[in-house]
Amino acid sequence: MSQRPGFYERYSVWILAILVFLLPMVVVGAIKAKGNNRNDVKGWLPLEYPETKTYRFFRENFQGEEFILVSWDGCTMDDPRLELLARKLLPPPEEASRISRTIFFKTAQTGPRAVEQMTEEPLNLDPEEAVDRLTGALIGDIDSPDNQTAEDDSTDTLTEAELDDLQTCLVLTLSDAARANLHGAIDTIKIVAAEECGIPEETIHMGGPPVDNVSIDRAGQTSVTLLFGLSLVVGFFVSWWSLKSKMLVGLVLASGVYSMFASLAIVWYSGYPVDAILLTMPSLVYVATTSGAIHLANYYRDQLAETGVLKGAAGASVRHALLPLSLATGTTAVGLATLAVSVLVPIKMFGIFSAIGVVVSFIILITLIPACLELFPPKLRLGAAGSEEDGDSWRPIEESPWWGVGEWITRHNVSVATICLLVMAGIGYGMTRVESSVQLMRLFSPQARIRQDYRWLEKKLGPLVPMEILIRCDQEKCDLNFLERMELVDEIQREIGELGEVGSSLSTVTFGRSLDVGGGGIGGAV
Repeated sequence: MSQRPGFYERYSVWILAILVFLLPMVVVGAIKAKGNNRNDVKGWLPLEYPETKTYRFFRENFQGEEFILVSWDGCTMDDPRLELLARKLLPPPEEASRISRTIFFKTAQTGPRAVEQMTEEPLNLDPEEAVDRLTGALIGDIDSPDNQTAEDDSTDTLTEAELDDLQTCLVLTLSDAARANLHGAIDTIKIVAAEECGIPEETIHMGGPPVDNVSIDRAGQTSVTLLFGLSLVVGFFVSWWSLKSKMLVGLVLASGVYSMFASLAIVWYSGYPVDAILLTMPSLVYVATTSGAIHLANYYRDQLAETGVLKGAAGASVRHALLPLSLATGTTAVGLATLAVSVLVPIKMFGIFSAIGVVVSFIILITLIPACLELFPPKLRLGAAGSEEDGDSWRPIEESPWWGVGEWITRHNVSVATICLLVMAGIGYGMTRVESSVQLMRLFSPQARIRQDYRWLEKKLGPLVPMEILIRCDQEKCDLNFLERMELVDEIQREIGELGEVGSSLSTVTFGRSLDVGGGGIGGAV
């Protein structure tokens, strides 16, 4: 009586056909997911949080922090390229119809424009007072001999030539088109500045939350490409060192890459945008798949070493490996899924998609490799039949040097377990020394272009990290008139400006006409 063919003997062709059929959709989804990389720190908290609701209220009533600040070496008050760039990026209505490119900006403000507006009706300020009010915001301080901001210098004592030499900038607020395409807005600034205004791109410095988000996007794109390459190289050497078979190593790498692409494709087809944290997920899935694939390949070789029969060896190896692989996959998936309890949206989504990716990689693992082994069994030389020069030779695990290491560990199990517990305790103590930080710039290396730009801008102009403070007056209980409210804002602004953590401040009082106010700050609103 003939034995009934096993599962993989009957369905390997169908399994491979399905995987090949799905491959284009997997690759396209992964590529689109990588290209849809978007990062917005403001979306990290859940919508139901009070902080999120407060922020949304502020955004609905004020422009807030949707600004891009642009400056360059030599961008002074009398630099004609400044006004030219402002008009190119946001042309007057009569010129806008003749421009084919998208208008990404809603307003464009420069130091000279602001001074001109403040010296005209209805404020009629002196130019020196207007410059003094904008110092630290749109206009930088005059440099002291030690290249630090000279806090004691007053624009009242500066000559007209010295005022013209003060560093200034262009501040752009975003239109809806720019919010939908931040990369396009940033690229447009660089292209227009370089090609139409004669400003070398390497001298341009930009800051602001949109610039931060785009920089994270691009750093994530670079990182995922680097991680993909490193993962392939490390996976190849580890697989070759473990298997010594071109066929098996190829299957291990193929299953790992397929799983990596599938995990990204799932994110794309779910409709969730990929962020910098999610971009690290494919490498995690690749490592988990490679580890399981090496185990499965070794079970296959052990099966051949024991029986010497190719027929049904793939199915038998899966039966032997199914329990340990299932336990490893299950515990890993559950561990990753626990991240879903995090209140930070990127962390939560990373845990969910990573858990799904690990489970999908397990399915690929027990279908792709056994099906290929069943249809295209490798030519393996087993035991003494394999020569030392034969790359596909295989010897039982008992002949491996690692067998002796394992026996030594089992003989000294108490000592080894004690050492492991001590190491774990040391690592646990180290975790208590971990410090969290909300400084976005720490996500980048000190040599990153964005950090260099921020250092330059803060040295030349003023602080760039914004914090908005909203003062509410109860219309029924507050009996202050408009002028008294302005005086209250002035007093609060002065108190805030004296805090050591505050570089400068900007409020509606700064643009008033009768209150004695100085100082400014980019992105701040009181």
